[in-house]
Amino acid sequence: MALLVVAGCLWALGPACRRAEDGQANPGPATVSTQPSPTELANLRQFLRESDRPAHMPLTTTKRSATTLTYQAAPDWQKQLVRTPPRVDQYRLPRAEGDPEDGELTVSTGVGGSVEANLARWRSQFTGPDGQPLPDDAFHVKPLIVHDLRVTLVDVAGRYKGADLLPGMPPSIPKDNYRMLGAIVETPDGLWYFKALGPAATIARHQEAFLGMLHSMGLRQVTD
Repeated sequence: MALLVVAGCLWALGPACRRAEDGQANPGPATVSTQPSPTELANLRQFLRESDRPAHMPLTTTKRSATTLTYQAAPDWQKQLVRTPPRVDQYRLPRAEGDPEDGELTVSTGVGGSVEANLARWRSQFTGPDGQPLPDDAFHVKPLIVHDLRVTLVDVAGRYKGADLLPGMPPSIPKDNYRMLGAIVETPDGLWYFKALGPAATIARHQEAFLGMLHSMGLRQVTD
């Protein structure tokens, strides 16, 4: 139908264009037929027969494939409702005997920055017991390959001063004798972050389960 309209427009403009080319003055508006002539219709039908493109193009849709990271949590980890994006998963880690509170494991993705930038951010959340900058021997980084996934494992201990908060929010209360096991996992669709945080004895109790979760990781294809 679009080609018929174009052909009709070209046919209607034809005489005016020829007059302009011949240098003749335009005599003014005239009553013309809005229907193409039999010759123009024949030419149009010939064009459609010879064209490789159909007159009505079918609608097409594309599917975008992506991957998501799968993993297995420990049976005694208590799954919690996630209220704070970019977290995608959250667990309570039962406390070890004598510790004042439970630990927490969070899984996040979609956080900006490089691996190095996130390592620096995690380190900045801890200080030494006296509040001084964290010594190097309290921050351990180890690269791993788990099922063809590049993983950066982090083990840090000291006084936990908390994450950087939004302007106007009260500062976090520092917590002594804290420990964090973290992992940054590089996937084809971005970085994933695993962070087990809590009193040192509690995190030590769940260390084996944390490493087991990392070794259970795999990629699963998803399609939108």
